[in-house]
Amino acid sequence: MCEHDRWFISSENEDMGGLDDMKFVFEQAEKQLGETVTIGSAIADKTNNLITLIVGILIALVGYFISNWSKEAVMGNTTIVALAAICYLFICLVVTLKNIQPNLYYLPGSEPKDLVANEFYSDAGEISSGQRLTFITMSEIENYQFRIEENTRLNDNRWKRFNTTLWMLLAMPLLSTILFICLQMLR
Repeated sequence: MCEHDRWFISSENEDMGGLDDMKFVFEQAEKQLGETVTIGSAIADKTNNLITLIVGILIALVGYFISNWSKEAVMGNTTIVALAAICYLFICLVVTLKNIQPNLYYLPGSEPKDLVANEFYSDAGEISSGQRLTFITMSEIENYQFRIEENTRLNDNRWKRFNTTLWMLLAMPLLSTILFICLQMLR
């Protein structure tokens, strides 16, 4: 998301909302942001399970390939299919590993240096403490909206990779069968 695409509380809404209204909105935003982090964790867990499955199948196929390749002068059709499946699964693994690489998730809360910013305290004599707290809360609401959108975008990309890999795995038996039949027809 570009900086100029960020959502900000409109000036009309700034004047309408009091501190209690802003606190309610902030609490909802905090819950939503926390949920995006929880979803990210769930994606990582599911991805780890998928990686375990892929690695297990890869180990079995590599074992099959090695044991049969050394016995045959010319590779048989099943050995060729096993080699193709190994390559296919390796591609699945590479796509899937991107899901568990470190990602920049925005977490709830802000650092004190961001909350005690000069812009909130430069007009200390002109605004009351309650107004200042309202402005800080509004600023945090805007920041949380950005964080929610970024985390959601990241989660959407990770779900797409997960689902792509899942569909690739589901297609593998069919593709392997088609390859085997084609090889049989060519011999």
